[in-house]
Amino acid sequence: MTPTVLFKPGEAPEQGSTLDDLLKSKARSVIAITAVSFLAAATILSAAASIPLMSRLFGISIVFGLVSLAAYRMLEKRYLLAQVFWQATLAGLIFSSSAIFGRAEVVFFAALLPFISAITLGWRFAVIAELAVAGLLAWVQTGPGFDPLPADYPGMILSFAAFGGLLGWTATTHLLAAASWALYSFGQARQNLEEAREQRLELQQSQEDLSKANLELARLIAAKDAYAVPSFPTVILLDPDGTEVGRVWNYKSGTGPAAYLAALTGTGQSRP
Repeated sequence: MTPTVLFKPGEAPEQGSTLDDLLKSKARSVIAITAVSFLAAATILSAAASIPLMSRLFGISIVFGLVSLAAYRMLEKRYLLAQVFWQATLAGLIFSSSAIFGRAEVVFFAALLPFISAITLGWRFAVIAELAVAGLLAWVQTGPGFDPLPADYPGMILSFAAFGGLLGWTATTHLLAAASWALYSFGQARQNLEEAREQRLELQQSQEDLSKANLELARLIAAKDAYAVPSFPTVILLDPDGTEVGRVWNYKSGTGPAAYLAALTGTGQSRP
């Protein structure tokens, strides 16, 4: 499934393809920035960690790095699957890291999940991410292996998550609207350019036709002056050398071919 199917159903194929490329580029940036930030934080924390904790941190970093790399490569052909796979892994690492390090504050990073879903998959997936965060918080509070979070943490995390999802949806909606208008304007400009080129060709053809008509008119005027044509229509009979043999001017009604030829030869010069 492509990003534009999730965001903009009904787009023109060419416009939808461009929006796909835009959203895929944004998704790649999100994955890359998140992975680099996570690995940098893990490197900083490992400097002061004990050996067992360092080994766990190293394992988490390897897993997240491999998942991020796989999702990054899957975006081109399996966009939805790559995003769901990567974001689910990110959610699991956030909550498992909180349990491993014994730091409840790590769970606050889960508030970023609806924001990431909103800017990469749309508002429906942002709502799903918000519900998933709520479910994970409830599981952390009651499930084994986790220390209960302070009473005010779940509400704060869900509030931040909802705000992040709304912010991401708003920003992405305006971004797509601006991109759609830009692509539409570009398409109109290209169409106008093609029409202008066609009109230019038609104008060139008209100019060529006008030039030919002017040449023909000049030839007729020269012929009129050369043979002293007093009026139109005038029929002039010439021999192969261009010497006038006879002429008939004006219309001759009621005459047959023989009378017409006699009038034509009788009014001109005699044959040599």
